[in-house]
Amino acid sequence: MKNSLTHAFLILATAAVAFANPYGTNITISDKNYSGSGWYSNREDQETETNPNTITSQAWDLEGMFLHGQTLTLVGGYDFKNGVLANNKVYRSGDIFVDINGDAKYGQSANGSSGKNGTVANSFGWDYVLDLNFTTMTYNVIALTAQSLVNRGTDVASSNPWTYQSGGTAVNGYQGLAMSYTPNLTNAFTGFLGDSSNTTSWSTGTNDKHYALSVDLAYFAGQDAMFHYTMECGNDNLMGQAHVPDSGSTSLMIGVGLLALVGARRKLIR
Repeated sequence: MKNSLTHAFLILATAAVAFANPYGTNITISDKNYSGSGWYSNREDQETETNPNTITSQAWDLEGMFLHGQTLTLVGGYDFKNGVLANNKVYRSGDIFVDINGDAKYGQSANGSSGKNGTVANSFGWDYVLDLNFTTMTYNVIALTAQSLVNRGTDVASSNPWTYQSGGTAVNGYQGLAMSYTPNLTNAFTGFLGDSSNTTSWSTGTNDKHYALSVDLAYFAGQDAMFHYTMECGNDNLMGQAHVPDSGSTSLMIGVGLLALVGARRKLIR
């Protein structure tokens, strides 16, 4: 019994610093932009799936949202920082929209008639936006209202909104926060597949690069939240949903478990 408890202690101690997925728990949900049961079916996301009637290549693929503690990470074949060059222009990254009261509108049924291009009032139900600045690699947390202005994407109406424009209130203490960007990740590291595993008429068959973008959700601690992200054209978009834990709750639970196990082990040794 003594050896068994010692072994269990070592397993728990190792688990406290090691995670099966490098970015934590996959919190991705359906973006409700799909059709049929094949290539564009209701799935997120193992290969170069994008929205229906869009370019299916790794360069446009948004693959998953992950939560590790209070850190939200977006993973995709799309280059979050630098965008994608196509049609003689760079299609830029969007912002991250957050809903905390469950009334966000997204997908084909909700946004399909909202149009493309231009600036509109925030009729999509998003309560906050993480306004991303890829020049400074920082972001601001903005509380939105129904009168705040957001930008629609250029091509896919059901991916709206794309970016924040103006209005709302800057959240004190949550301005100029640093975000993390990691390029050139592999299939093996991310668990997602690129063009080489599923070529299309638009893909090269050799693009297996993935990118990650991470932000801190400390402001939303203790909240049940939904997240939305897309790029300028709206070729693909990501939706995620999770409870954002209070600061230190995960480490506290692990610590309590380890202390209890140590106490049990000491009693047995005596």
